[in-house]
Amino acid sequence: MSTQSQTTNTRTGTILMQITAVLAFLHLISFFRMLTSVVIFALKIIRAGFSLLIRLTSMFKKLFPLPLFAGLAGSIMYLIRKRRPEQEMEMMAEQLEETAEAQTRRTRSAVH
Repeated sequence: MSTQSQTTNTRTGTILMQITAVLAFLHLISFFRMLTSVVIFALKIIRAGFSLLIRLTSMFKKLFPLPLFAGLAGSIMYLIRKRRPEQEMEMMAEQLEETAEAQTRRTRSAVH
């Protein structure tokens, strides 16, 4: 028999293994406790960020009354979505091509 099996088969070896198992379990609990505290800390940071965002939003709401703020947002969206004349021409050309292709397909299907 090997030395390892002789020490674990004794009463002292069994007690030592049980103590080792308990210590490993306690280390595991400690790790999960630490992990939980890290997650809670991260959630507190996210909460603080949202709180700051809400405060900034309310500050902007007080600085800019709603009609002005809505007008500003609408103006920004208009500038973002505004199409240049070149884009308009390209879109019209694409639509004409699509229409021509659709008519060609209809003509071919009617002939066959």
